[in-house]
Amino acid sequence: MCVSDGYEVLGELGRGGMGVVHRARDPRLGREVAIKRFLGDWRHDPESQARFAREAQVLARLNHPNVVRVHDYRAEGEPYLVMDLLTGGSLADRLRGGKPLALPERARRLLDVVEGGFTVYA
Repeated sequence: MCVSDGYEVLGELGRGGMGVVHRARDPRLGREVAIKRFLGDWRHDPESQARFAREAQVLARLNHPNVVRVHDYRAEGEPYLVMDLLTGGSLADRLRGGKPLALPERARRLLDVVEGGFTVYA
């Protein structure tokens, strides 16, 4: 399965209300990436496409260990973001395991989110 613009889709990682995330390979750079493909009627609205393009450009300028990096995007037609591929499972997966996080780990995770948020809004 291939996505236009040269990315080779290797498999689905997850699905949500706004779209689907795929594990993919960027053959030009020889690395694996995550591609988030967006779903919904807004994909065909020029104003929404312009807003998505602006948001992708802002995200691409961020550089913080707690914020995933954006490498590429497309706003028209079938919009998508190409991002770093993160491995190791999600916090949601960890919490579904039934074992609550200890207080020090909860505090570390909260600080990670806050530090990343300050980067976004600074």
